[in-house]
Amino acid sequence: MSRKVSLMSWITMTLFLLITTACSSLWAQVGSGGTPVSFTKSLSGEIDQVDMPDVDRDALLAEDAQQPKTALDGHDPGQVAFDDPEDFESGYDGWTIYSVANNYDWERNSSAGGGANSTSYYMYCNAYNSDGAGNDWLISPSIDLSGYTNPQLDFYSWTSYTDTITGLEAKISTNYSGSGDPTSATWTSLSATLAPQDSETWTNSGDIDLSAYTGTVYIAFQYTSTGNSAGSSALWRVDEVRINSSSGVVDPSNFTATGQSVSQINLAWTANSGNDNVMVAYNTTDAFGAPSGSCNAGDPITGGGSVIYNGSATTYNHSGLAESATYYYKAWSVNGVAYSNGITANGTTLKNEPTNHPTNFMATGVSSSTIRLTWTDAAGTTSPDGYLIKASNVSFAAITNPADGSPVSDDTNMSDGVGAANVAQGSGLYNFSGLSATTEYFFKIYAYTNSGSQIDYKLDGTIPSDSDLTTSVADYYASAMGLSGQQLKDALHTIVTTSHTTNYSYSQLWDILSETDEDPNNSSNVLLFYTNRSRSKNAHGGGDDEWNREHTWVNSHGIDNNLPGYTDLHHLRPCDPNVNNARGSLDFDEGGSEYNDDGYATGCNYDGNSFEPPDNVKGDAARIIFYMAVRYEGTGSGSDPYDLEMVDNTNESTPSGSVLGVESTLLQWHTDDPVDTWEQGRNERIYSRQGNRNPFIDHPEWVNSVWGEPTTETTVQFSTAVGTVGEGDGTYNLSVTITNPDATSATTANVVLTNGSGTDIGDYTTQTVTFPAGSSTPQTVTITITDDIEQESSELFTFELQNVAGGNNASAGSPSQFGLTITDNDSPTSDVTPPVISNVQVSGITTTAATVGFDTDELATSTVTYGLTTAYGDSETSQTVATSHAISLTGLQSGTTYHYQV
Repeated sequence: MSRKVSLMSWITMTLFLLITTACSSLWAQVGSGGTPVSFTKSLSGEIDQVDMPDVDRDALLAEDAQQPKTALDGHDPGQVAFDDPEDFESGYDGWTIYSVANNYDWERNSSAGGGANSTSYYMYCNAYNSDGAGNDWLISPSIDLSGYTNPQLDFYSWTSYTDTITGLEAKISTNYSGSGDPTSATWTSLSATLAPQDSETWTNSGDIDLSAYTGTVYIAFQYTSTGNSAGSSALWRVDEVRINSSSGVVDPSNFTATGQSVSQINLAWTANSGNDNVMVAYNTTDAFGAPSGSCNAGDPITGGGSVIYNGSATTYNHSGLAESATYYYKAWSVNGVAYSNGITANGTTLKNEPTNHPTNFMATGVSSSTIRLTWTDAAGTTSPDGYLIKASNVSFAAITNPADGSPVSDDTNMSDGVGAANVAQGSGLYNFSGLSATTEYFFKIYAYTNSGSQIDYKLDGTIPSDSDLTTSVADYYASAMGLSGQQLKDALHTIVTTSHTTNYSYSQLWDILSETDEDPNNSSNVLLFYTNRSRSKNAHGGGDDEWNREHTWVNSHGIDNNLPGYTDLHHLRPCDPNVNNARGSLDFDEGGSEYNDDGYATGCNYDGNSFEPPDNVKGDAARIIFYMAVRYEGTGSGSDPYDLEMVDNTNESTPSGSVLGVESTLLQWHTDDPVDTWEQGRNERIYSRQGNRNPFIDHPEWVNSVWGEPTTETTVQFSTAVGTVGEGDGTYNLSVTITNPDATSATTANVVLTNGSGTDIGDYTTQTVTFPAGSSTPQTVTITITDDIEQESSELFTFELQNVAGGNNASAGSPSQFGLTITDNDSPTSDVTPPVISNVQVSGITTTAATVGFDTDELATSTVTYGLTTAYGDSETSQTVATSHAISLTGLQSGTTYHYQV
């Protein structure tokens, strides 16, 4: 029986037939013992005629159900099939996770389009901001390579943050047990192309040859991190892991597809080292089948693609194509009837010149350094690919038209009076920044199609143009003038939020911070925050001699990697990685011990709760925090997603969240370290790039208007906590200081002796010190030292500040106690009279020890001799000079009588 059928009507019945007849007419057998089926095909790839016997479909399906369930690639169905990439979309799929050190663990995660090739799921491991060195493994199920011919592995990797080591290795083992510690097996590192450091881009590993391995193997991804500082470990992702068979024929290389005209794409490639012929197929999608047999130009490939070339040349011009259409190509090396795996490229035919110009082009000065340009995208048969905006500070006539075939590069430095910017179709807005205040600028916008040497500008008709003046800084804050308190804070929030027009990616910050924080004395370097060190712009990373990106408002305190705060230039600063690590997620406050960076005194202090920068940047840090607290007020919109607030404590008592302290300390730092010219210059540089300003640099007085005056309560304290004086020195001057004296009220405090006898220091009694109103002059209490002829040990006297009163709510500061040690100056004299011993007693008796105590009428050392008889034989001596003595005897025998003398 002969019948005409479509491909879809019998694909299930003739699957083997279709796979083995990609480019030639063949015949195959259906079922077991069936009648041969023959067919012919046209060049379009349709099945024209099929001659086949009558078939009982139900019987055929039943027969199929009884066949062994082997995978198409020939390996055991109990193993994981890698011909289709392992994308983790359905789960862990039998992969093993094992942590050798610190349990950072591989995890399965998802985000919309976040996986390789826009899938959702992927595996990742991350020890960033962790101190311990990581060693964590992601291990495949067992893989039987016997089903593969010339097996090849490939996968995709992605990484963020930096480390001093690569952090990811692909490995293979033939003797791993399938469970447990992988370090008990032998693993061989595989040579793979990994994602570049901190690139945040999915990168294919390239084909990794596994032909040297046979039988059962395991593939593993080992994650390691240095753990030498909290910010120096990288995050790695892995996705789309697969193993494919290979013919052993090497692919051609350097395969490119370049649009040449509105109807032609030029293809080029390099033959492999064996100079094999190359076959090229095209498709309107990226789907391609696997060729087999003999294929010629015009032949369709089952599974996708049509052959357009097969020969020894290295170029081919594919013509007769549609305008502005993308075509996909795949090229295989051909050795007889064996094909390489193939490499792909795609190209797009060119577009004609845009049909129309954009409309409603308008220039609006929005700040003293920025003019906002808006327009409506051009419509028509051929829409633009983008727009070129050219600028001048002279006139429209000074703007020259671009030429077709000569693209104009971006030039946003208007110091020479001209500039240019390329903007994508669909944006409708561009901010031209870095301009001079109260200056008129002129702009023209040109629609274009294509790019590079094929760029085609629309130059006929009237080129849209407009001009406007930049404003002054006073205009920027016009809506905030005359306000105070919450009203001022609200107005400033609106100003800095609406003018925050540009956001950058985290990876772009390397270049942007190199501009905003450039060392004024060395244009090749940046100045590092906190330490003021100068370091090469190119030395960015996590190493000791590099710099990384410090979030002055700690990222984990409410920002959590979310834009726009994550990359807000006002609080991102270049920083020494080790100092950045020392700061960690600590609040700002005073105190702690100095952080020493490998012998370099950084000037920064820190403890478990807070971080204190050097005095010359305290105000800079404070004004950054003030800006962040005003910029991010938590309205919930895309530009303002979280509410950041200052608090007057460290996170020891308030859990981390969207808060940072210590407010009163920051207010004081703002007063103590005023705005300087470098800080003002950085504000301008950010303004020209991000669009907004830090109002507390422009108007320092607004800090107190929003948050009130800094706390200035009076404290009284000793100038030091301890001191030493000789018995023969006569006197000791004890200094008492004051902080924040009140301008109108005096401050008093009592200096009280709390330990020691006043008779030994000139019959000391409590002294009162008085600080006159407005005076910061330290007060002195003179202590008289009594000199005697008695030999004695050093004596300690303790003084305490009590009853502090007056000033501005005055209280005792730190240190509020002072310890004075008086050393003896008496020499021993000849004394031939032995001391009189009294009150001899034994105490503390146990099974093996006892204590003999006694008194003497004068200072003396002490010795106890003891034994089982009156002959004694053992002794214990104390060289301590005292009048009350206690000698411990140990190592005694239980239940035994001992004789002793003192």
